[in-house]
Amino acid sequence: MDKRKALKNLLIVFIIGCILYIILIANQIAQQEVLSGKEEQQTVPETEVAQQEVIVDMKNAEEKDLKCGGENDEEKHIGEIYKGDLSIPIDYEFLISSGNRIYMDNILSSPIPLENNPLLLEVLKHDLDVEADFLEKFPQTESENDFFIFDFNGDSLDDYLVCLHGLAFTGSGGNRIYVFIQESDGSLREVFRVNSKVHHGMEIEKENGHSPIVALEERIEGFYTLVLPFGKNRLCKYDPETGRYQLQRYEDEEH
Repeated sequence: MDKRKALKNLLIVFIIGCILYIILIANQIAQQEVLSGKEEQQTVPETEVAQQEVIVDMKNAEEKDLKCGGENDEEKHIGEIYKGDLSIPIDYEFLISSGNRIYMDNILSSPIPLENNPLLLEVLKHDLDVEADFLEKFPQTESENDFFIFDFNGDSLDDYLVCLHGLAFTGSGGNRIYVFIQESDGSLREVFRVNSKVHHGMEIEKENGHSPIVALEERIEGFYTLVLPFGKNRLCKYDPETGRYQLQRYEDEEH
């Protein structure tokens, strides 16, 4: 009887030991999961870092193009804009009746796939790499990038307006637009960057899937003044001081 009682007690101790061991292992696993979760929250993959940088760059670029520097610059960029009929991308009749003379009614009439221009692909490599990361992460999305040729400064060299319409460069404000001027040595210089609702895909009501951009006869140091469908008919003029195009503000627009 004593042996049986001893074995029974030994068995009970063994079972209690197993239970305590299982509880200990479970606690260790739970702690590891908590630590792993914290590390994942603190570690941002390189792709997400690049995506965040692009979003910040886009926001900064839009603010830079809308911001006009000091007080004198702000005064210079106010009150030179025409709104017109806001239900259409460009109100041509309103532009003409307001004293503007149109040089070209739409510089976005002939889109060319971006992959056809090696020079632009090289200049935009960082943007396109970020977009490729987005497409890999969200394969169900589409990307349509194209460009247009127009001599923005009248030097008889081909300049380019680029439309990026991938997930990385499209939001509520529209899609990313670049303007590059070709220098005499063949290099490209960026003179404008903004997000605007220009690219719409191949919709029936939009010619070539793009809303028009107008070039006026007015020129500043050779650069044509543009009219963009930036929510309203918004003038975009070249600023010799910054060497870039600047969006003009409305008189009643908040700064």
